[in-house]
Amino acid sequence: PGTPHHPPVHAPASSPDLRPHLQALHDAVQLGHLRGVQQALRQLEAADPGSAAFVERLRALALDFRFEAMAGLIGEARDVRPA
Repeated sequence: PGTPHHPPVHAPASSPDLRPHLQALHDAVQLGHLRGVQQALRQLEAADPGSAAFVERLRALALDFRFEAMAGLIGEARDVRPA
C-alpha cells in the first residue's frame, strides 16, 4: 500500500527467472550492504525492465539506509505468484 508521499509501486511477479535476483537482493539487504544492494537492483532491473518503478523505490530507500522497509517490499515481491 502506498502513503501520501509514496504511492504503491508494482512489484515484479516472482517468476522463476527473477527469484535468484530477489534472493540476492534480500540477502544484501539483510546484511545491510549498500553496494551489494545496488548491484542486486541493477541486476534485477536488467532481468526485468518492467520492474523499473519497483527498483527506483528500493533505490531511494537504500540511499536512506531504510533496509527494514526494503525487506518488507522484497518480501511482498517474493510472495507474488505469476498469473
